[in-house]
Amino acid sequence: GAWDFYATYSGSDYISSSRSETHSITVSDYVIPNSNSPSSKITTNIIFDNLPSSIYAGDSITFTGKLYANGKPFPNALVMIYEDDFGLDDRLSFGKTDSNGNFKLTWDISAGLIEQDFDIYAVFDGDESYSESRSPNQILNIQKHATKITLDSVPSNVNIGDVITFSGVLQLDGRSSEGAIVYIKDEDPFGSDDLLATAIADSKGQFVGWWRVDQVDIDDSPAEIYAVFEGNSIYNKA
Repeated sequence: GAWDFYATYSGSDYISSSRSETHSITVSDYVIPNSNSPSSKITTNIIFDNLPSSIYAGDSITFTGKLYANGKPFPNALVMIYEDDFGLDDRLSFGKTDSNGNFKLTWDISAGLIEQDFDIYAVFDGDESYSESRSPNQILNIQKHATKITLDSVPSNVNIGDVITFSGVLQLDGRSSEGAIVYIKDEDPFGSDDLLATAIADSKGQFVGWWRVDQVDIDDSPAEIYAVFEGNSIYNKA
């Protein structure tokens, strides 16, 4: 099998955690030479160029490298890029090498639902004539874009039945906020927060929503109102 080794320090209250680069070792069974056995497969070697340490979800990345067979560039061979996972590895991209054995494969990135650090490797699966070749894993950190939301001030005292206008601005890391959904809620420390209004941001991030005032807290305590953007696969919650 293939073994991936790394060292890690979990950190403390005052010192951040740290993880080393990953080193890979492939362990093969020893085969006793047999003069009657068919000739061995041609040895291949895959070079996977260094990846950036991090990249943003929603962007694209191009994986590059080179495949060799018996020490010479191997053209027109299928190379695949995978994320090393606990179960079945996820294929990110694939394609064939050019006449010089080089590959250039693109992946449109989306953030992981659970993980942010992706262990990525390149592999040539081999066939009846050529041996398999796999690169060491490289860690690529997938980051979501930063977000910021502001809610304009609202009246401090209102009556049941009044209509309040909520307004503010949602910023999505310098990108257009058009179509992003903003929720206006009343914070409830003892249960689920109450949804008061829903607003849609325009291209400048400005949003407007309305609420006809109702009694949202049983104990007549003041409503604690805030605006929230829940985020998605590309943007953090704000």
